[in-house]
Amino acid sequence: MKFILNEIIKEKWSFILASLTLLLTYTLVVIVICIQVESSYSVGSLTKMKGKHPYTCMISMNSGSDGKESEIKMIYQELKRRGILNHMLFLDRGVYGPNLEECVIMPNSSFNIFNIQLHDVQGGCSLGSDEIQVYLGDSIKNNYKIGDTLTISQVQGLCKTSGILKPGQIILDGGGTLELDNKLVIRVPDSYMDLYGNPECLLQNGCYLLSTSQDQFYREKSEIQEVFNQYSVKLKLLSINQIIIDTLEETKDTREAANMYLWICTLLSCLSVTMVTIKNMFENKKEYAVLCINGFDKKYIGKIILGKQMILMLSPIVPAVLLAYSLFLNSLITTYSVRQYVIENLILKFIPYILLLIGSQAMISFYYIKKLNPLAVLKGEVHN
Repeated sequence: MKFILNEIIKEKWSFILASLTLLLTYTLVVIVICIQVESSYSVGSLTKMKGKHPYTCMISMNSGSDGKESEIKMIYQELKRRGILNHMLFLDRGVYGPNLEECVIMPNSSFNIFNIQLHDVQGGCSLGSDEIQVYLGDSIKNNYKIGDTLTISQVQGLCKTSGILKPGQIILDGGGTLELDNKLVIRVPDSYMDLYGNPECLLQNGCYLLSTSQDQFYREKSEIQEVFNQYSVKLKLLSINQIIIDTLEETKDTREAANMYLWICTLLSCLSVTMVTIKNMFENKKEYAVLCINGFDKKYIGKIILGKQMILMLSPIVPAVLLAYSLFLNSLITTYSVRQYVIENLILKFIPYILLLIGSQAMISFYYIKKLNPLAVLKGEVHN
């Protein structure tokens, strides 16, 4: 080991340059693997929702609806008069808890629509008639105790923590997915939306039509389109299943791109390390020849070369992970359960990558030593 360290010190500038090259390559590899793993996590979450909402669609207004508050108010009243409002789901965001956690106000019906699941809570939690249930996202479950009463200014009534969401719970939000792990989820009666001072503004935030049958679904979709056209307000009606399918396709493209970049990064890593290995062996061939003449086994010399390469390959790993996290991953992966999933899978995917590098350099090192002719090297008969 001492001999290896002395060799590294002697070639410190070459070692530093090679380490910096690997640091940048490793950073790219870590980012690509994390994108790949995060995409897999999203695919798993969305696949669970696929096909479960055949008669549900998202109602989304175009940006052209700005400045049409009076028309939207009349649309709201007309939908209410026709009874369609009773089959619509409103989600409200932009509400914050006591510790500035983002809240999502969700009517009872949305828990079934999005298949929201809870941890079993010991002892349960009894609620008074004027109290509203609040569920803690998995990554903020230690911020409060079950049974705590919370005052949230935008919510009319006392809110009481009543349970903890299982990790990885998601809802669709604006056509994309919204992780609930770092949110407070406030569960209110479906009629609660009537308590809003301006409930029609919820139409602008995005809402959902929930129907129980195919006939009802297409009839109410047609009526909603008719009412919006009547007041010249443009909207989009997007099937939840279609949103999920489209999102899965986009995620599939992301994973395929990540796979391609991962192979490119792996190839670049192998080439850069191999070039350093070959350069090192040719520069030090006389020293290795002298060791052979002095009775050192070729396997031992091969281990010295491989040892230097392993130090070179392993030393940039931790700095690369920290650099990738600070530059990119901290903003990409925001929830605890996703971060935990990514870290676990990053380790599983990064270890084979490092083993591949070490294995390739081991084969090169031992092949070179096997072919080494000490006498020819010392006589100057070997020039390459």
